[in-house]
Amino acid sequence: MEDLSVLERELESADLDSRSLGQKAKDLYFKPKAVEKWKNGRIYEWLGVKKFKKLCEYVGHKVGKDNTFENNYFIWDRSPEGLKSFEKKTRFNEAVHSVGTVVPAMCFTPEWIDGDLFSVYVGGVLTAINAYSLLLQRYNRTRIENILDKMESRYVSAPSQK
Repeated sequence: MEDLSVLERELESADLDSRSLGQKAKDLYFKPKAVEKWKNGRIYEWLGVKKFKKLCEYVGHKVGKDNTFENNYFIWDRSPEGLKSFEKKTRFNEAVHSVGTVVPAMCFTPEWIDGDLFSVYVGGVLTAINAYSLLLQRYNRTRIENILDKMESRYVSAPSQK
């Protein structure tokens, strides 16, 4: 039985080594950092991400977007496979919102220099909304990784049945 787990670990490490440099860099960026994992994402709660999430849910319900279909923003399958799938969706959402954070900031900088305050206001609001959406995706990913780690530790530490 122990030989099987050693073999599985060797296969996993071989699989990790066969990833491209770009994939390794992507994984390094998306992997939650220690400060993000601290107390299950408390840093994001201090930044107001949970309040932003509640605001998004409220606005979504007001515009009639009930969560009756599977989407990238709510967990539908709470199994380890479903959580891993949702974690991948958070990567996509974060990439989209990172573009939505940078582009308005860049586009409205000339208006700021020219003194057009309305454009600066619109650009600031768009940048803030996308930045908080990006932080929300990182917060969700951190919480999912903590849950998956706990599930894995329970599975590993569970006594084997004979």
